[in-house]
Amino acid sequence: MYNCKRDNQIKNNEYLLKICAIGSGNTGKTLFIRKFAENKFDTNYLPTLGVDITTKKINVGNNQVKLILVDTAGQEFFGKLRPSYYRGASAGLIFCNINDRKSIEAIPNWLTEFEKHLSYRTHVPMGIVVIKGWKYSPRRRKKKEIKQSLTIRDRILNQCRVIFRRKSQHVLSTIKVSKRRRRNAEINSVSHLTNIQLVRYLADLNQMNLFCIRVDDCKAIEECFVSMARQVITR
Repeated sequence: MYNCKRDNQIKNNEYLLKICAIGSGNTGKTLFIRKFAENKFDTNYLPTLGVDITTKKINVGNNQVKLILVDTAGQEFFGKLRPSYYRGASAGLIFCNINDRKSIEAIPNWLTEFEKHLSYRTHVPMGIVVIKGWKYSPRRRKKKEIKQSLTIRDRILNQCRVIFRRKSQHVLSTIKVSKRRRRNAEINSVSHLTNIQLVRYLADLNQMNLFCIRVDDCKAIEECFVSMARQVITR
């Protein structure tokens, strides 16, 4: 049986935890993590190419915790790339855009995908993050900017993106039809709820924490990760 303390503990009072940020595109995953780990803030939206991994050390009570933060791309054509990064996760955060109903209705799908590809059969702490006060303003990269910023990994992912786009329809087929119908029925039964009410309903239904945080509130962002880490350690 999976033992969180045994598998994640390096030394006495020292832990190594992996937290995955998942959710639809344009929900603020990268913005949230960069603000926490690097104290950088960019209101312009640039989609993540595949997966970005960042580390950050925090204190949880008397324990020192090193977080491995996995920022995953929400686009469908990265659907076959994401699951390999879910394995070994200690916790997960699902992001949604409060102004985008589809990103909220997709929360059960993200939860199913994440739990399906964990490397052990047990429940891990989960949370839903809603970023407040951020105007979603996507912009296109200039050709010169792309040429300067792309690494070898990014170039490979760009090539994979073409392949994954063609097979994006097959990603949804990996989910069992019966579960998908049940989820759709649950969402349809609460179609009268507002977006924020629906988020709270899904959080309560799946026993997940709900974090409504302003992206410039560094203290609240850190408390979010501390809260998730504390749940992992105390299990």
